[in-house]
Amino acid sequence: MKAVVFERTGGPEVLHIAEVATPAPGPGEVLIKTAYAGINFADIGRRTGLYGGIALPFIGGLEGSGTVESVGEGVTAIERGTPVLGYTARGTYAEYFVVPQDKVAALPASMSLEQAAGVPQIFMTSWNALVHRAKLQRGETILVQSAGNGAGIAAVQIARNIGARIIGTASNAAKMKAATDAGADEVINYLEADFELEVKRLTDGKGVDVVLDGVGGATFTKGMRCLTADGRILSLGFSGGDAMISFHAFDMRGTTIMNGAYGFGALPRVELERVLALFASGAFTPAPTTVFPWTEAAAAQRLLEDRKAVGKVLLKVG
Repeated sequence: MKAVVFERTGGPEVLHIAEVATPAPGPGEVLIKTAYAGINFADIGRRTGLYGGIALPFIGGLEGSGTVESVGEGVTAIERGTPVLGYTARGTYAEYFVVPQDKVAALPASMSLEQAAGVPQIFMTSWNALVHRAKLQRGETILVQSAGNGAGIAAVQIARNIGARIIGTASNAAKMKAATDAGADEVINYLEADFELEVKRLTDGKGVDVVLDGVGGATFTKGMRCLTADGRILSLGFSGGDAMISFHAFDMRGTTIMNGAYGFGALPRVELERVLALFASGAFTPAPTTVFPWTEAAAAQRLLEDRKAVGKVLLKVG
């Protein structure tokens, strides 16, 4: 089969299509013929060498959609030809990818293969962060950083479903509209206003109960200052650099710092089923997508890396 691979770490230009062996499903696994693959910052981290410990050549991709091609021994709940989404550790930038059966699910009737490819990482990560880690409650206020990107749009919808007040940040009108359409109550253009001051103004100086941050660096530090006493801040990544944290301030305020992305892949299957049920009911809608042919994987990753994407970036495979 063909796949998008890289043999060395570096810029987007290291990505290219090559012939590789077609995987076979083992016991408890499902082989999916890929339609679309989602692009995530973790893919960029692996390509640049930020995340070490990978064997080269490497096939990227943590999520995708397609149809079931075959199943391994012991798989009885899903049949060949079923349209599905799946998430895994690697390998969806390819004509076929293998997924453990508990990480694959049939699509709700209202969801297309294009929409489905962008669901697993952003919705399951944000679900884990807000529902299980932060335990966001009805009536609380949350600040969602980068609320117009994929994870931000997912987080806004989850927070809206919980019944929280949502303040988002975004860098342009298109991203602000996407966040508002997803259910944000207020959205701050962080390039035009100091979001820390705006959060304090919008909350009458009280601050927010929860901050969801996928940027890091100075944004994370400023986000901490937006919290109420005993507030919770969750990191989904540090693409903007490491944060400099005053632990004296941390101790005084009783702030809880959490890795919001940690362990979402270990969530039991029932959590995936709950999220998909919310899509089926209309409570959740997929994030808007920007689709590139897989021959343009470098351009697709560059768009995400440059923070110009609204919603989710996908590769159309084949």
